[in-house]
Amino acid sequence: MDIPGKLVSIDQSFSSLIGLISYNYPVHNKVTFAILQGYNLIDFLLLCLFFNYSISRFRKKNIAICIAIAGFIIWIACIFFFRNIRWASSSRFESFHSLSAIILSLIAIYFMLMDFEWRVLFRNPIFWFTVSILFIFSTTFIFTIMFEIIARDQALFWKIELYTMVITCLDYLILGFAFLLYPKKNSAIA
Repeated sequence: MDIPGKLVSIDQSFSSLIGLISYNYPVHNKVTFAILQGYNLIDFLLLCLFFNYSISRFRKKNIAICIAIAGFIIWIACIFFFRNIRWASSSRFESFHSLSAIILSLIAIYFMLMDFEWRVLFRNPIFWFTVSILFIFSTTFIFTIMFEIIARDQALFWKIELYTMVITCLDYLILGFAFLLYPKKNSAIA
């Protein structure tokens, strides 16, 4: 498996672990909130590394690395300047994180469309990883922006929670399909 595939594997494993932690412990807990803040940063950095290694034009000038550094500075600013506001520091960085992922995904898809024939493109796991990132972060971006409205209405909150679970399942199906596209290594025992 290539570097972008490994980065997606690491990110999804880490995401699953954080999902279990946040599901079992309330978000209002300061430790859980700190873990989620750290997760947002690590997820953002892994995302930038994925795009830096998967887009050859980015790799030449390390554009995604520069975006990662800017994201780290924004994360620090959100933690220190908005830490007394309950959700603001998390949602501001998460909005930046989601918007960056959407923009990077669209740029990556554009470059792939320019470089590959569409039949080859659909057999490329990097394309499906990018579609998965675009899909999940588009939803995350909408929910992050609308969080204040959603949080006020409990009935709407639980509907959105169910919708998020469905979106996550569809995202995992796309990721599973992408991993199935990697060529099988011959592991015969001599």
